[in-house]
Amino acid sequence: MTYTPRKTAYLLIVAIVSVSTAGFLVRAPIAHADVIPVESTSGFHMAPVVPLDGYALSPIGTTFNEPFTKSQLNAKLFEAKDSDSGAASVLSKNNVSVKKGKLELASQNGVGAQAISKKLYTYGTFTMKAKANADTSMSSIMYLYGESADGNTHEEIDFELTALNTNQISVSNNHDDDWSNTDAQNEFHRDSIIDAKNVTGLGTLKSTTKYNTYKLEWMPGVIRWYVNGKRIAQQTEAVPTTPMELRLATYHMDWPGFLSNNTSGKGSFLVDSIRYVSDPKAIKVPLTTKKMQVKGDADCKSNVNAALNQLKGEPWHYNFVVEYVDLIECVETGSVMWVWETPRRHTAGRPFRDDPVQFASDLVHEACHSYEYTSYHTEHPNEDVPELVYSQHDAEETCLNYQTDYLRRIGEKERADGYNDAMATEWWKVDTKDMTY
Repeated sequence: MTYTPRKTAYLLIVAIVSVSTAGFLVRAPIAHADVIPVESTSGFHMAPVVPLDGYALSPIGTTFNEPFTKSQLNAKLFEAKDSDSGAASVLSKNNVSVKKGKLELASQNGVGAQAISKKLYTYGTFTMKAKANADTSMSSIMYLYGESADGNTHEEIDFELTALNTNQISVSNNHDDDWSNTDAQNEFHRDSIIDAKNVTGLGTLKSTTKYNTYKLEWMPGVIRWYVNGKRIAQQTEAVPTTPMELRLATYHMDWPGFLSNNTSGKGSFLVDSIRYVSDPKAIKVPLTTKKMQVKGDADCKSNVNAALNQLKGEPWHYNFVVEYVDLIECVETGSVMWVWETPRRHTAGRPFRDDPVQFASDLVHEACHSYEYTSYHTEHPNEDVPELVYSQHDAEETCLNYQTDYLRRIGEKERADGYNDAMATEWWKVDTKDMTY
């Protein structure tokens, strides 16, 4: 939980804050805080996110930026492929080329094209600048696709455009889907069609006549879709966990209202650039050793060490906490992440500290808030950080997803499921003086 300053509680903050600068409330160093050296296991941004049971293991993937400046497809990143066996859409690798700084995925008479990444990716940000195929029978799509280790289920995240309505965008995602689900919204599959004109500040898209920037952000428990910097959708259900291929394609299928059945035309899906950044929470410099401050008695230090030892079983989450929590201060009640302070301080209430698993999962949650605040401040150094970035409903829902993702990974499914209805309690509205945790 992050604490949101309100008039009713302002005095709680003013006593500990000394300076405000560029959106960062700077706090004087805590006196008499002990230091616990915490060593990263492999460097935060290089630690793999291990998929849940039943999925093949894979690295996160390596950051890349492909501007298509050469005269052929970058063979280290992508390969052109014909249709998959049994696929409903006809695709030809001969329709894939690179011309004048653009990846061209051409189509004619309903036959499309695709370029598929040679590596798998687990979490991260995928950004594409592109112009959609003007053939109304052909979809233009950037998507991620993967199958479980046994091949019985698949995972997918889609960002799809059509020429039938150049302001429409289809977004969808699948998790643990066995291909038998047909409803648009169920526990395995989610999809919706969005009109750009209904997105505040976005305006008309004109996807077939101008280049737009499409960004897909995939994190544990949450997917976000952006167009030209505006978020158009967010999904916290049916979020994939398996490593997936990145695919760029133009194809035809029976899709009334989104694609035309007249496949006599031709066109091209043109991609100006494609960029991938490994998990958006990842820092740019490998973390080797960091000294975390702990303020409290011997029991407090024992609690913190137990939680950190618990986290070490999941290197990614351990490094996430180490990077974004600087100081843990033990208190009787009032579990809060003070994201705007320096050092970034978490006050840990006694009810949450005594159970190492609970404490570890709470630290993941609080590190998420610190990441939300810190990342925005880094990207917008001359702006105040808006409260909604790190607090209130959406921010809390995202960080709860991080927490439950961690619990499921360590086999604590029952604990994770216990949070299913937690958002309804609106715990973030509770003042610190009224907290019992």
